[in-house]
Amino acid sequence: MRHLVFLTLSSSLLFAIPGCAKDPLDTSGETAADGTTGDGTTGTTGAMDDGSADMDGGMTDAGTSSSSTDDGAAFLPDDDSSSSSGAPDPLPNGSQCGGDAECESGICNQPFPGFGICSDCRSDSECQSSGDGVNCTLNDSGWYACSAGNLGEQCESDAGCGDPLTCEEIVNFGGFFGLTACSNCADTSECDADNVCAPVVMLDGFDLGGYRDCVAPGSIPNDSICDDNAEGDVACAGLCAPVDTGFAGAIGVCGDCETDGDCAMGQTCAPGSLGQGGVVGNSCQ
Repeated sequence: MRHLVFLTLSSSLLFAIPGCAKDPLDTSGETAADGTTGDGTTGTTGAMDDGSADMDGGMTDAGTSSSSTDDGAAFLPDDDSSSSSGAPDPLPNGSQCGGDAECESGICNQPFPGFGICSDCRSDSECQSSGDGVNCTLNDSGWYACSAGNLGEQCESDAGCGDPLTCEEIVNFGGFFGLTACSNCADTSECDADNVCAPVVMLDGFDLGGYRDCVAPGSIPNDSICDDNAEGDVACAGLCAPVDTGFAGAIGVCGDCETDGDCAMGQTCAPGSLGQGGVVGNSCQ
């Protein structure tokens, strides 16, 4: 189950979900007063993509506009792009929003300050009160909806998970952003044999998901998020060491080393990183 994140690491290191507006400095395709476009062509104005990205088919915005020309007259917007009062039409679920009034559903779920998604629910308690589910989780269509509290779905407490799952913290980006999800274990005491309770995290570009599960020693591959403790070392193929995110402190990532002393003679421990491609653990080089 995908959750959020939505990690866009630019020079300012911002969290976002794909679907941002077209670069205001990009003038390609715009029509000047003399009828020419930004790329030097003349004649008509065409339908233009708003630059939004598709996340598993769920986060695209209908950003195309029909073309219209009238003897070189300026572009005329579609009549149905706004209400008769001139106010913008309410946004469908999955659209970015700044407040409830902007959404068709009347709910702008803001997972962290300054960023919202038009959704069906805002909290687990809303779903429990309505009888539509036990948790409010980001679905594969790209908005928050009520669900049954399945493995890997977001939750706020154990009540937001179906039996026998419990709600556990998977990763915490320095308190700025974190992920809690319905999981199979809370700690290693619940696991059999030599297994340890560890986060199983899926971080693919902008998509973050995961849960805690009992795993075999050495089964979590390098370049995966881990618990930065002794049990994390056991779970990792290498060892779990802190990697500086640059904006929210350090998180544990499986890698080769924590210090130069963990590497062969003549090698040094190169620091890992967090970027749009995911996490990279420390490596001996």
